[in-house]
Amino acid sequence: MLCFISCSKAAEPATVVTNTTNAVNNYLLYPTANIYTFLKLDTRNGKIWQVQYSMDENEFEVVLSDKELVENGKPGQFALYPTTNNWTFLLIDTANGKVWHVQWSQDANNRMIIPIESL
Repeated sequence: MLCFISCSKAAEPATVVTNTTNAVNNYLLYPTANIYTFLKLDTRNGKIWQVQYSMDENEFEVVLSDKELVENGKPGQFALYPTTNNWTFLLIDTANGKVWHVQWSQDANNRMIIPIESL
C-alpha cells in the first residue's frame, strides 16, 4: 500500500523590527525586502519617507506620507510592522491603537497610506 503525504510550507511570519536600545527615538529606519530600500518613520507624528541607498548615484529619499497623523505626538508613539507582502507595512499609533496600511514602491503612483477603519 502506497501512501502519499502532501506537505506544504506555511507562510513565513513577518520579521518584527524592534529598537536595539531603550532610548525612544524621533526617527527610525525600517528595512524592507529590498536590500537597498528602507522606510524612515517620524515616530512622533507618523510621517514616512522611502530611503534608497546605492553604490552609485541612485540614492534618494522621497516622501511616502507627509501628513502629520497627530498633533503634539510623543517620540515612539508610531511604529511600523512588516507584513508577509514585501511592499506592505502596518503603521500603528501606540497611544490610541489606530492602524494604517502603508505601501511603498519604486513607482510613485503605488505609494500610499490608508487608514484601516474599525467596523
